[in-house]
Amino acid sequence: MRTRYLLLCAVCLTALYGCTQKMPVQGPSIHFSALSYDFGRVQQGTMVSHRYDFVNTGTDDLTIKDVFTSCGCTAASAFSGEVMPAGRGAIAARFDSSNYLGPVTKTISVSTNDPLKSMVVLTLTGRVVSDLVATPPIVLLGTVKRGSTEERRLTLSLSSPPVKVLSVTASKPYLKLTPGTQSITRDTYLVTLAPSAPVGPINSYVQISYKGTGAGQETKIVPVIGTVAGDILINPSEVKLGIVKRGVRHPAMEVFLYTQPNKAFAITRITTKPDVLRVKAFRQGTGSYRLELRPTGVGKTGKLIGEITVYTTLKSMPVVVVPFTGVAIQ
Repeated sequence: MRTRYLLLCAVCLTALYGCTQKMPVQGPSIHFSALSYDFGRVQQGTMVSHRYDFVNTGTDDLTIKDVFTSCGCTAASAFSGEVMPAGRGAIAARFDSSNYLGPVTKTISVSTNDPLKSMVVLTLTGRVVSDLVATPPIVLLGTVKRGSTEERRLTLSLSSPPVKVLSVTASKPYLKLTPGTQSITRDTYLVTLAPSAPVGPINSYVQISYKGTGAGQETKIVPVIGTVAGDILINPSEVKLGIVKRGVRHPAMEVFLYTQPNKAFAITRITTKPDVLRVKAFRQGTGSYRLELRPTGVGKTGKLIGEITVYTTLKSMPVVVVPFTGVAIQ
């Protein structure tokens, strides 16, 4: 009798457990098959792509409200529209490893209408390696007076003897490259800005072609950034907008234009390309202006790279160009 009782209890518990497992959660409920993804080891410059699949295990429609990434190097797109009960979707993520070296951890935050999981954090991890490492990764020349020269040293470290530098070239004629010490594991170059460099931002680069451990020829780009100052000085010489979100009123940023010595000039027109900034000019004195910048409607998401062009009455410098960068999100 006791054996039959225990067997009957076991059958009842099994049936109850099976029923509770199949019962859907009340309301919307998001469930990811995996919250993290390790992409392993990739060569610098590789674009890593991954899909985080999910299913709505609830009884009501699931809505993905928004998706946020931890930096501009990671882009993510959400499943469009609502997901019905038992429906499936995915968050597609891409990571650009061009500016990274070593261990990497990036996060993607998913905002939903799930009352128990209103914010889900997804993780992307791995290690970025390179057969050739440039030091510094960006050559910063700073502000150089027109007609002057400026020099910086560039070191190329090679990971192993099979890696070989094939060519090193500059993108602009006013950048000169002089080879220094050369060895199996390290090459050095002197990057020199010539006096012939035009007034304005120096948006140039050094291109290195090399034979890595993989098949075929590879290329590394080392940006060369600075400003050649003329009669009108710019502070700051480049505007960093940071994160720009659509529909949000962002605080104004400032750029100052001034002459040394104090020369009178006027601003006649200002344009931006792409047209994502509203710019107002305020005269500060005979030879100075304050520019007030504010991001406006942003179209596409992703990296923002553009220029503010200021037209002046100064004959020695009729055009002033101020570059700007940022990241646009929804």
